[in-house]
Amino acid sequence: MPGGSYLDTSFLWKLYVVEERSNEAVAWFNVYSGDVFVSELSDVEMATSLHRRFLNFEANEIYADYLNDRNVGSLKWLNVNASVYALAVERAKKYSGRFGLRSLDTIQLAIALHYEAEEMATYDDRLALAARAAGLKLSL
Repeated sequence: MPGGSYLDTSFLWKLYVVEERSNEAVAWFNVYSGDVFVSELSDVEMATSLHRRFLNFEANEIYADYLNDRNVGSLKWLNVNASVYALAVERAKKYSGRFGLRSLDTIQLAIALHYEAEEMATYDDRLALAARAAGLKLSL
């Protein structure tokens, strides 16, 4: 990958669902000049979150918008492989107790590190602290 910014789901969500700080996320996304990355895990988390919050037809429409952005290349897609999971275990041992990271956040961090992102865009305070400790810049 090298470079670019990896978006965790807390950030990605704000690009598609209007809520507090959505304007900030959209403004950043519209001016950011580097590559922006999401992953297979982003797909799962977006689908799950959308279908928990919205009726099926609304969730499907929003998810289709997300997939369209992925398909046209606005969001570059990364797969999750065994190396990512091994790195997630390593980072869980190092950061879960220190920052209170949850499993999926640890995997999000591992994806960004495995693919050598320069930055991480997140609205999750614990993940932001761990990302910074791991050497990533924060996009916001």
